[in-house]
Amino acid sequence: MELRASVKINEGNFDDWKIFYDSYQIVRHRYVSEESVKKITSNEAFVEFNVTDLDGLTELSASQFVQDGENRLGVQVTIVE
Repeated sequence: MELRASVKINEGNFDDWKIFYDSYQIVRHRYVSEESVKKITSNEAFVEFNVTDLDGLTELSASQFVQDGENRLGVQVTIVE
């Protein structure tokens, strides 16, 4: 399943978010493939990927590590159809 998401960073910038996002890339790639990240503005990104394990990705997204990082950066993710 292909997913596309808009990412808004309210308490940091793209570079801060990208460092955080890359920090769990190895784990994330267990659940997604063909990932693409594009910088839109200094506070916004666009991410596309194919989900290979929805349950695993859902669990990762709900993990304390991801939640803490997203909360620290004020991240808002919107799934785009």
